[in-house]
Amino acid sequence: MSASGAAVVLTLNMDDNPGVVAPFMAEQGYTFPVVAAQEWVEKHLPGDSVPRTLLLDRDGVWRKEILGFDATRGDWAEAMKAALAGLSRPR
Repeated sequence: MSASGAAVVLTLNMDDNPGVVAPFMAEQGYTFPVVAAQEWVEKHLPGDSVPRTLLLDRDGVWRKEILGFDATRGDWAEAMKAALAGLSRPR
């Protein structure tokens, strides 16, 4: 979480062509950071499901993992906001 208590989004990119990331982010209107992390992901997150969304609570504890992406579910950003809201708890 950020100091304000708002969610922080960080993406780990595994694309073989990192040059496609910036145009995609701009086209989608996403402004969160993207880190080239193919080697790290392959070492630390076994399995072959990409994308993979990891949700951490305010204390940085890994609480939920969402594998894959289903475009038929609607707005990804809204789905993530709802999932994060489910993790929040009073301090």
